[in-house]
Amino acid sequence: MSVERRVADLLARMTTEEKIAELHRGIRPLASGSRKSDSRLGIPTLFHESGTPKGGATPFPQGIALAASWDPAGVRDVHAAIARQARTRGATVVSAPSLDVVRDPRRGRIEQTFGEDAFLVTEMGIAALEGLQGMGSVLNADKVIAAAGHFAGHGVPMQGEAISPAPLSRRELRDFFFPPFEQAVQRGGLSIITASRSEIDAVPSHADAWLLRGILRDEWKYNGLVMAAPGGVADLQAPYGVAADPTSAARLAFNAGVDASEGFSALKAGDVDAARLDAAVARVLTLKFKAGLFDKPALRSKAVALDDTVALKAAQRAIVLLKNDGVLPLAQGRVAIVTADRGLAAALRTGARGRVEVTAATKLADAAAQATHIVLVLGDATAKDLDAAMDAAAARGKPIVVVLTGSRPMATVKMASQASAIVGAWSLGAQGGKAIADALLGDINPGGKLPVSIARSDGQLPTYHDWKPSARRGYLFDSTEPLFAFGWGFSYSTFEVSAPRLSAKSMATDGSVEVSVDVRNNGRRAGDEVVQLYVRDTLSTVTRPVQMLRGFERVTLAPGEQRTVRFTLPARSLALWNEQMQRVVEPGEFEVLAGANSLQLQSATLTVLGKP
Repeated sequence: MSVERRVADLLARMTTEEKIAELHRGIRPLASGSRKSDSRLGIPTLFHESGTPKGGATPFPQGIALAASWDPAGVRDVHAAIARQARTRGATVVSAPSLDVVRDPRRGRIEQTFGEDAFLVTEMGIAALEGLQGMGSVLNADKVIAAAGHFAGHGVPMQGEAISPAPLSRRELRDFFFPPFEQAVQRGGLSIITASRSEIDAVPSHADAWLLRGILRDEWKYNGLVMAAPGGVADLQAPYGVAADPTSAARLAFNAGVDASEGFSALKAGDVDAARLDAAVARVLTLKFKAGLFDKPALRSKAVALDDTVALKAAQRAIVLLKNDGVLPLAQGRVAIVTADRGLAAALRTGARGRVEVTAATKLADAAAQATHIVLVLGDATAKDLDAAMDAAAARGKPIVVVLTGSRPMATVKMASQASAIVGAWSLGAQGGKAIADALLGDINPGGKLPVSIARSDGQLPTYHDWKPSARRGYLFDSTEPLFAFGWGFSYSTFEVSAPRLSAKSMATDGSVEVSVDVRNNGRRAGDEVVQLYVRDTLSTVTRPVQMLRGFERVTLAPGEQRTVRFTLPARSLALWNEQMQRVVEPGEFEVLAGANSLQLQSATLTVLGKP
């Protein structure tokens, strides 16, 4: 019997009360307790998990760190390991990936995201979905259902607060914040979308029928589940004040398009439309059938195989060398590492044995006296005192290597001027200490790139690479360029990236062109470079960003090796939303730009021919 027929058969035997219960009890956190179904009809529970549990799981690099690898294959491997471990623990749903495009480092959950650019977020998100779910119609025993968040605009709430207005127009949503979700639906087989806790144009997302029904159902033909964020339905009562009580909040969210929420426990038979109720319950049951839970309910195992090899590779590829005046890799002398991370200190000591003498301390004064180099590890706990820490280290008059281990982008102008080297190391998980030590000692060659821009000052915020032409005129006497640009990152090799070459000088509005870019390793050791492809619309009917990322590839090259990287640039990737809010490809000239970061680019001209 097909899944559709099995769902219809089960629905016909359920009471209205049982159907409502399925929407608030049929999907539960893994840590909620009982593993047995309390359903009269024996309907299994869909258990979900969010974050890394204590024990029995491998802590992997955070999302922002994975994005810094610019390596979709690596992201796929990490999420495949996450799926294996979660399924072994009894979870069938994992609250990942985050498809939020984040443009402000003050965003409280920026570490969960893949950064500031919609194209990068999309490609990393699709890779994560492939790792978590696989690409088949049936969920294999080592895969989980992905619940991607947060729809929509959750990456740019005011002042970085999660529950607050997202000041976005509908064109901005379509240009920058919808694409990762739309592509996840169309290319990634996304089955669960979690609503955001933001409001857009005075309508909270959990009550926004335009978002949850108009966009998802009507435009994108999404047939998966819309799940409330924890507390999302209760938000409608407070702080948003658009519902008078829990029942009103539940009814408002349900009618807007939310299918499942713990807040739906307040609903009764007369509160919901019967057809809408059946549709929502059918989506939940469909996921359970596709996961095979009716035939083999999820069972928790105590033995979870860890994936340290995958975690180490991911951590190594996430490291970004932001600056290096020749002090790295550490090759000789006495190094004082100032850190509270005992694992990192131990890893550096072990790796440096026989090469570099390493002393470690939690305070600068206790370690730096006899050192020739200072390694200063700074993270979230020291974020407010970065300049003070730099002044104290600089007073020692020795080369300073700064290692940034925070969960968000952070650096200062003073740091950039006083440090001899800066290593962006993010929060790298269980293997982070070894990965950082490997990079400092030159046992690996860093090749990551920034997935976000790092501002020079608070006055530059928000700062991102695909800004509009009328922006970035400067703040008082400050530079208009960020401290470290999107896509920025060095290695211990030197690379040369050529100007892009086009297979044709023009293409139709429904055509495509091949772009070729040469990259050569001019250094003395093997290393990685990320070739980045951008486009710029030189004349359009509505304003467009100064550049738009449309392709990237990370390549490994031996010393002296040259390779040609090829991209296919379809005309549809140049589309805009015109004044009538229609998605069209306008004819005209475009600049096709290529380089190793978003600032240092070479260009070629492409002409698009035809009618919009």
